[in-house]
Amino acid sequence: MEQTKEHFVRVDSPRAAVDAPKITLQWRELSLTLAVKNPSTKRMEDKRILHNVSGCARPGELLVIMGPSGAGKSTLLDCISGRNTAAEGAITANGVQWSNKLKRFASYVKQDDMFYATITVREHLIYQARLRMGPHTTTEQHEQRVDRVLEELGLTKCRDTLIGGVRVRGISGGERKRLSFATEILTNPSLLFVDEPTSGLDSYMAEAVMIQLQQLAREGRTVITTVHQPSSELFTLFDNLYLLCDGVTVYNGRASEAVVYFAELGYQCPAFVNPTDYFMRQLVVLDREKDEAGVRRLELLKTEWVRKYADIVDARDSGDVSLIEDAGSGADGYQDKHLGPWTQMQVLSSRNVLRLVRDRISFRANFFLQLFISAIVGLIYLQLEINQTGIQNFAGAFFVVIVNQTFTTSSPLFIAIPTELPMVLHEYKSGLYRLSVWYLAKIISELPLQVLMPFAFFIPTYFLIGIGHGFVTYISLQLFVVLLNFGAVGGATWYRASVGGWKSPLLLESSSCCRSCCLVDCS
Repeated sequence: MEQTKEHFVRVDSPRAAVDAPKITLQWRELSLTLAVKNPSTKRMEDKRILHNVSGCARPGELLVIMGPSGAGKSTLLDCISGRNTAAEGAITANGVQWSNKLKRFASYVKQDDMFYATITVREHLIYQARLRMGPHTTTEQHEQRVDRVLEELGLTKCRDTLIGGVRVRGISGGERKRLSFATEILTNPSLLFVDEPTSGLDSYMAEAVMIQLQQLAREGRTVITTVHQPSSELFTLFDNLYLLCDGVTVYNGRASEAVVYFAELGYQCPAFVNPTDYFMRQLVVLDREKDEAGVRRLELLKTEWVRKYADIVDARDSGDVSLIEDAGSGADGYQDKHLGPWTQMQVLSSRNVLRLVRDRISFRANFFLQLFISAIVGLIYLQLEINQTGIQNFAGAFFVVIVNQTFTTSSPLFIAIPTELPMVLHEYKSGLYRLSVWYLAKIISELPLQVLMPFAFFIPTYFLIGIGHGFVTYISLQLFVVLLNFGAVGGATWYRASVGGWKSPLLLESSSCCRSCCLVDCS
């Protein structure tokens, strides 16, 4: 651990020779109300998530937001990072009102580490650098920046290792978390928002990750994170502590002074007890109808903080105000990091093709499945005769072809696309590309597969059934199967896998399953 603690992180701006501006972030009287469904009445009701919360985060310091489950930690992080714009109140950066123009100075690390399993650590960062570092940077600059970040975050040894996932072995949990940090600091952000960075990690890796965040803050960044159940060792790494309870601020100050503050209110943390565990016990009341003492304790903590410490000192850094106000002008060297749609499509298509080529297991399974089903269909309808009975059998065979292409193509996508969408939406919210560009790039990169699989299925089926009638007939039917495959892909683009069941009822009214005179007249 000593080696990890001595590891020092230095991140220089890839966009300009100047350092990233130091930003003091302030929020005043933030309130957020959402419409939620009452499980008892089944009606939508307004629920207050945040109640006039205020706070301040300064450069060079690590601010940790804590609170019981449901206190509003992640919601507050989303609001002050600009990802949730429904909150009322004021958010300023060095005294300047927060706007979308200032998002270029901020990065957000989500709780879940979302990566493509079949690309390596370095390849992932190269693609991220191409998307994030703007249109005026070269391939050489991308590679130099990535290699430096890999070295500084201790990822050099696993640079050529697949990231991995459920079916593919890859890097460890701690390395995945550091890769998340590496992804977000490629552009040297002034503000770094991190949601639950220690979740799912053992105590050693959790401490290493928190040390990494502390070192990133020491470089002059403003680092704000939410943490759940930190150990006493982690608590010593906190610079500032922000406690929430029921969406209300109960403490905002130096972490080292929190124990003294609670003691002044009559809640002395016992010796040899983790202070964060003690704070959480004071902020939780399981049964509010019976535990009157607990309710009074919560009210005291809320009202005392409002009475004594609600007014936040204006910590505006005037030295960087002009830089923030002129963001986007280009005079300071911070160029617009958004690529053009064509370049975005090139990068996304290249990444998707590489991912598909590496996923050989899925390709082989799908290819041989198509051959297997085609053999079964062909043997069932083997060499049909062209007569009255054969015509009905031909109709049944074509129906099986349609059903197979519709369901074997769309069913995997019902799972794959909802699995991929969270990462896509995260990159979209970070301003890396448009959703329409991602969708077109996905269609283009998977075009060879969507053409190959229908050929693998229909060629054996065509000859086994004995359709005949020449090459033109084959090409016409093959084109129909390919287009049917594309239609199935378009119909499988849903946010949730549960929506995929909409296709099943289409089979019930198929005229190939029963005679038309047997269908129910619903008119």
